[in-house]
Amino acid sequence: MQLSIRRFIPAVAVVAVMIVTSSTLMAALLPPGGVVVPTATGSPTGATLLQSTGAIPFASLVDPSAYSGTLTSAVYTNDPGNSFGANRLTFTFLLSNNANSRDAIERFVANNYVGLQVDAAVNAAGGGRSPSTADRQATGISIGFDYTNTLPIAPGTSSTLLVLHTNATQFVPVTNSIANTFPAIVASLGPVVPEPATASIIALGGLGLIARRRSR
Repeated sequence: MQLSIRRFIPAVAVVAVMIVTSSTLMAALLPPGGVVVPTATGSPTGATLLQSTGAIPFASLVDPSAYSGTLTSAVYTNDPGNSFGANRLTFTFLLSNNANSRDAIERFVANNYVGLQVDAAVNAAGGGRSPSTADRQATGISIGFDYTNTLPIAPGTSSTLLVLHTNATQFVPVTNSIANTFPAIVASLGPVVPEPATASIIALGGLGLIARRRSR
């Protein structure tokens, strides 16, 4: 009986380690309508870079003197930090607020994530301001990194590297946004929306049109 117990204990230990490791990797799994605290990650260390936008300039649409800066977006595959699989895509974003801006940046929104699994994280190896939370719109399409309850990205500073691990396999050019008192729009990269999700959006749009016609 003692021999059986000795064999059983290591097996339990292995399972326990697997459970802890799994929960750590997926600690910031972000479902539609959810809010999480982004976890620390080493991504994209060891990953294969597919494309980078370089530093794309942006400025507040209503009042350009309020804030301006740059967004650098990149997409990777074979990322050891992406628990969805080696051939799944990891997206990274680095925000910089110009020194001559008047206001701090308090929110960044990434688009095109409907129908996908997403894990929100930050890589603070390069320094910068970390968001307090990451949230996802109810349909799942947009993900926001929020600085409301922490130090915002002040003039002359940058964000930590914002990381979204996904189960996507393809990417496209998208437009993302910076939100403050006044918004800004900037070119970026995002995943291809899965076909069933696209069909659902079209169907919901059709139902909306029908509802409007009937109300008339």
